[in-house]
Formats: sequence, C-alpha cells, structure tokens
Amino acid sequence: MGFSGRAAADPEPQVEGRIVAPGAVPTPARWGTDIAGFFVHIGPRVDPAAAQVSDQCAFADWRPSETRQCDVVLINRLDESSASVRLPLYVPDRIDVNAGDLFIVNRVHPCESGYTGIELEQIGADPSLPSQ
Repeated sequence: MGFSGRAAADPEPQVEGRIVAPGAVPTPARWGTDIAGFFVHIGPRVDPAAAQVSDQCAFADWRPSETRQCDVVLINRLDESSASVRLPLYVPDRIDVNAGDLFIVNRVHPCESGYTGIELEQIGADPSLPSQ
C-alpha cells in the first residue's frame, strides 16, 4: 500500500499501527475547514511540484522543493449525500502516495490564505493479509 515513509531517519508518526501523514489542500468552499472524517481518494496524477504551500500554511512545514501534488477527490462520507469535490493535495515528497490509495482525514489544521492542513491515515485492505 502507498504512503510509506521514504526516509528511515524521518518516520511518520504511528497511530494504532497505521501511518498518519501531513498534507494540505485548498480549503473547499462547500465545507470550509469542517472536513475531519472525510475520505481522500488519490487520483491518477501524482507529480513533483514546487508549491509554496508552506508559505501559506504553517502546518505544511516541509520545503516547497520537497512537495508533491496529487489530484484527489475529497468525499463527504458523514452525510447521506456522499458529495465530493476534486482538488489538489500537497504532501511532502518523503511520503509515497500512489494512484487509487484511500485515506481518511483524522485532524484538520486551519491555515492562512485559503489552505487547510490535514492529517491523513491510509485505510483499506492490507495486501499482506492471507486469502482464504
């Protein structure tokens, strides 16, 4: 599964055996910063990007030259509508993000200038589980 740390000297924090990783998104107009519990589905494009997110979001404490941009779908799974919106997600390049990965937003950190810092936890099937 994606989202494994690249540098052993800089591991991501563990929560109940799962990796929690930082990210930042433009604050969605539809929900504002009230997106804890939403799903984040990684789209087909994951590219290096020299984004200046750290200048606009203190939570995004990695350098612009160490930023990767992913196209994602943010899904509101907390109401019956399951409404969604496409937007870019910015993560540090030490995080391995793959197309098709699914995450949940564990915590939200409001930022300046229209960004929201988010803590992501990967969810989904564990490929190391034995089959029947």
